[in-house]
Amino acid sequence: MLAAGGRPSAVVLWWRSDDSPVAPFAASEVQSYIRRMTGATLQVREAVLVGAPPAGVASTLVVTPASVDLPSPTTLPAAWLGPAARRLSAAPTDSFAAITGGGRLVLAGASHRGTLYAAYYLLERLGVRFYAPDFPFYKGRHEYVPAVRNATVPSLYALEKPQMTLRRKYVEEGWSHTRGTLPALVDWMAKSRHNVLVYPYDYGGEGFVRWDDQRAGLLPELTKRGLLLESGGHGYQSFLPPERYGEQHPEWFEPGKNVFRVENPQALAAYVSNVIAYLKSRPEVAIFDAWPPDRARWPGQTLRWFGSAANAQAHVSNTLDAALRREGLSTRVESLAFVPAAAPPTGRYSHPPNVLVDFAPYDRSYAEPINGRRYPANVLIRKRIAQWRQGGFRGGFGVQEYYRKYSWHSLPVVLPHIIGADVRHYSSWGVRSLGTYSEPADWLVYEPTHLLVAALSWDPGLDVNRYLDDYLRVRYGPAAPEMRQYLNLVESAGRRLFDRPAGNYADAAVVEDVLSRYRRASLVLRVARGESPPGGGADYLMQRLEWNLEFAAADTEIEYYRLRGDESRARLARLSTRRLVLEHRFDGVVLHNPWTARRFAAPAENRAYYALHRRQWSGPAVAPRCTVLDLPYWLAFPGLPSGC
Repeated sequence: MLAAGGRPSAVVLWWRSDDSPVAPFAASEVQSYIRRMTGATLQVREAVLVGAPPAGVASTLVVTPASVDLPSPTTLPAAWLGPAARRLSAAPTDSFAAITGGGRLVLAGASHRGTLYAAYYLLERLGVRFYAPDFPFYKGRHEYVPAVRNATVPSLYALEKPQMTLRRKYVEEGWSHTRGTLPALVDWMAKSRHNVLVYPYDYGGEGFVRWDDQRAGLLPELTKRGLLLESGGHGYQSFLPPERYGEQHPEWFEPGKNVFRVENPQALAAYVSNVIAYLKSRPEVAIFDAWPPDRARWPGQTLRWFGSAANAQAHVSNTLDAALRREGLSTRVESLAFVPAAAPPTGRYSHPPNVLVDFAPYDRSYAEPINGRRYPANVLIRKRIAQWRQGGFRGGFGVQEYYRKYSWHSLPVVLPHIIGADVRHYSSWGVRSLGTYSEPADWLVYEPTHLLVAALSWDPGLDVNRYLDDYLRVRYGPAAPEMRQYLNLVESAGRRLFDRPAGNYADAAVVEDVLSRYRRASLVLRVARGESPPGGGADYLMQRLEWNLEFAAADTEIEYYRLRGDESRARLARLSTRRLVLEHRFDGVVLHNPWTARRFAAPAENRAYYALHRRQWSGPAVAPRCTVLDLPYWLAFPGLPSGC
């Protein structure tokens, strides 16, 4: 019994094998949520372990009855941890055990993160649900905490083990991420058992999304949860900028190409030296992404030298990896398997086991699971993955999936059954890390996607339908059946439209069918809202999903009328899409960025979109630069400072 009649019935003891802050934080989270559930404040104490520390246990929480007299200082017999230690003896990192017995509950992790996951596992068993980060537009509806007077721990003898070693969230272009939203993302990542935040060194070299700008605020949040940081990202040019080195060393670069001449030993040495200097001053970077620029254009002489872009890229990653180990740095290097370097390197350029590889299936079709045979793009991706896994590479191999894709411009492309089938196949093919993008601005639309990817990354064998039933039952109550219809309609629409990366907007029958499904889904949501109390939590969420569907229908009508030759109605659809984007861009249902804006107008400069979100969500706005040519863009952003 944790609490009875609103009064505490238990004490939470914590112990750690070193000075990590995770275990005391985990204890405080149990205390906080039990207080919110019951009104009772459990006492939390640090415990001194009596006996030999059990092998395989990094830290633990022990919940014991408050009626038991505890000495001061509080001691914890090592024997109490014995059953958990035995269960964790051969378990992978981040595994945890939750065991009741002898009137106690033991929550123990093979890593400190595992102990925190165990704390959240307990809270979930008590009815708490962690649906989303605490982003502003949720207004407190990001999680469910039941209100009860009594809280009792069920009988437990659980061992939980992750299938994916690295479970990532990518900030990537980070249009709507701000200092006000990022701590909430990190908090939710721990609750959903992610373990890696991927934050660029400087995305695209544009100066808008840089780890150093967030480091002071985010590093403490990551540390107290034991989460890992992955940085670097697209852009050799960030560490070897042509504008800095080009005049003195023109031989390092080729005009019109955005990748430096990596076969030049002096150029490569300068790149490696700059990366090492950065990592020495940023010891929190556990993984460094040594990726070429997005849409890499390799010098012709470089390709002739190495024989392929894959070999040239591997030469950079392998050289950096060797240099890091010579310097005694523990940071791991990651290479990106992405067009034009999706195939594995060959011969002496093959990666050593210490180098990680992330495969990016950007060109895939979402009309079928990744193992489907109807679409050549998916067949080729399977072939590439097989080449990696069967060609002698023994390092960590992951997939960067696009289940929330910028080119979908916030349409409700929610694909639970595709995702479920994909992850099972990825796991069976030896994939051991998985990640997706994480924009706050349209998070609510993709909420089931974010949750499902997290759950499947831990357990690829998860029953997707059973998971969705539980999610919809608790999240939407009496409207759950209608919400299942909504998910079925938007999934079928997404699969129909995005059988190719940019969408099948040239086929009038497809566009008409997708538009029909969006309209039917909107009707289903209206019925669902009638099943729920007006103004309640479920009604609040469904209203926003209705707004998203209104936007999706208007956006699709642009192409529907264009294909029919009705330009006047297509123009009205563009105006309607613009209006809906401007009205709902801060409601969690549409991301206002160039991908969305180009549907109805010429996009503004990137700085405009970053300023837009950072000003709204408690972060420092990027100072806008305004010229006469920018005036139409600023008029599209009511409320932004002109900068003129």
